[in-house]
Amino acid sequence: MPEVKRPKVKIRLPQIRALQALKSGELMTQVKICRACGFSEKSGTIRSIINGVPEGSSSGPARPGLVTLGLVDRVELDIEGVLEVVYRITDRGLARLEQEDRQLPPLRDKDISTNRRYKE
Repeated sequence: MPEVKRPKVKIRLPQIRALQALKSGELMTQVKICRACGFSEKSGTIRSIINGVPEGSSSGPARPGLVTLGLVDRVELDIEGVLEVVYRITDRGLARLEQEDRQLPPLRDKDISTNRRYKE
């Protein structure tokens, strides 16, 4: 029986930025990934990048996250009795990043992208 190839899932631009941030092999928290990518730590962007968006969510159409796709591993560390969740890129994530080898556009201006309700 011939092997059935699964269609390649398109990963989004913010997901590529997160993979680039993790490329060093360093274990990173969500906050550290946000800072490395230039994302706001207050927005839900990093959670949807890593965990995906479930069916029926008000955040938009369902899509898989980097963990679901096997591009990033979630690691739980016990640091002096406190559970710390960190992430690391997988070999599959590194290979996918090589496939996505392209120049990324600059980040959007935060003043333009921020909802007026949240501006100080």
